[in-house]
Amino acid sequence: MRKELLRAPPLQDLRGLGLPALLLPGERDLQEVPLQGPLGGGGMRREALEEVEEVLEELREESREGTPVLVEGRNDRGALLSLGVEGKIVHLHDGRSLPDLLEDLREYRRVIVLTDFDREGEELAARCSRYLRVMGVEPLLDPRERLKRLLRKEVKDVEGMAHFLLRLARGRVKE
Repeated sequence: MRKELLRAPPLQDLRGLGLPALLLPGERDLQEVPLQGPLGGGGMRREALEEVEEVLEELREESREGTPVLVEGRNDRGALLSLGVEGKIVHLHDGRSLPDLLEDLREYRRVIVLTDFDREGEELAARCSRYLRVMGVEPLLDPRERLKRLLRKEVKDVEGMAHFLLRLARGRVKE
């Protein structure tokens, strides 16, 4: 594999693109290429990649419909923007206390909680969910749980997801 394929690209390269659109000129569609290579032995199954794209499309749609997405940091917000998730994306580490920050989301019926996939992210998702429920806001945890399950060996955080998907498209499906 060429060295430049291992470097993480700027997140802006992914803006507004879904996984199948990450292919470069001269590359084939994921459907045509066996997924194997340096990113995990046998690699991710094609079905898992398709489900990741489904989850991302659901996030894009929910966000377009006005449902805010709650992430841990500014870089996570940038990663979601680069993957085409637009709309209100709130990052938790903005200097305010968790209750104060979540109070700003009281006006919404639902909020997507998309914290990192590690133990700290798990605890943070649980705390946010409790606060949101008390305020009468439905926390949507399914996208986080699905992405965590699908990407658990390759990605530990939201920020790493965009880098992983581009690296996967460039490194695994090259002709």
